[in-house]
This record gives sequence, structure tokens and C-alpha cells, in this order.
Amino acid sequence: MGIFLTQADRLVSYAEQRIDWEYLCESAFAMAHAAVCYYRTLFYVYHGFEADTCDVQILHHRSRTFSGELPLLFESNESRSIHTEQILANARYDPKFLIMPGELIQHPDRVRKPGELVTGLCKKRIALYERRAR
Repeated sequence: MGIFLTQADRLVSYAEQRIDWEYLCESAFAMAHAAVCYYRTLFYVYHGFEADTCDVQILHHRSRTFSGELPLLFESNESRSIHTEQILANARYDPKFLIMPGELIQHPDRVRKPGELVTGLCKKRIALYERRAR
């Protein structure tokens, strides 16, 4: 668990450092890959086998029952909706992906939140497995 979550945390930090014109797509890709690492780790801890996809939207949808907070992570309180899931999916799969720095700047925190939540959920689940094993 720790290996993948640490890698995902590093990717988010890297993405935050690369939010400038020259590296926008690279930054978005790093954030997208971090989100995939978070969700795949959660899926593995809860199910004991690998997820069959790397699509952030599918992983997010499949993980919604693990916590009441997960479905709300990418919701926006703003009048102008923030489409983090769609941006993460496009950053990974669309070779023509383009995003502006002002638009990308809001997404690292929105990727870090699932990471924090997933870390907590995984720790609780592993503690439950350890208690049951005794």
C-alpha cells in the first residue's frame, strides 16, 4: 500500500511544481496518474485483486461505496463547475489535450483530497484485516 500511495503523493507534488506554460500537459498527466494510483490502491486493499481499468472516472465510480465522502470529492460548490474527473481522463488519454495554467492550478488540491481519504480508508481496512487475523 505505502509504495503506491507514496508514489502518488510524489506525482501530485511534482505536478504542483510543473504548473507553468512549458509543462502543463506533463503536470496534468502526473496528476491523472496519481489519481489512478490512489484509486487502484484503494480497490486492491478492499477487494484483494487488481482493478481491470486505469480510467479515473470508472475507478471513482466503482469506489463510491467505500466511503460517503468519495462520491463528493470531485463535486464543486462553485457556480462554474470544475470537471476534475474529465480533465484527469483527458490528460491521460487524449494526445491533443490542452489546458490553461489558471484552469490547472485548482486541480492538485482536488487530487490530493482523494489521496488523503484513500490513505485513511486503506489504513482502517488493513487494521480491520489485522484484527480479524488474530
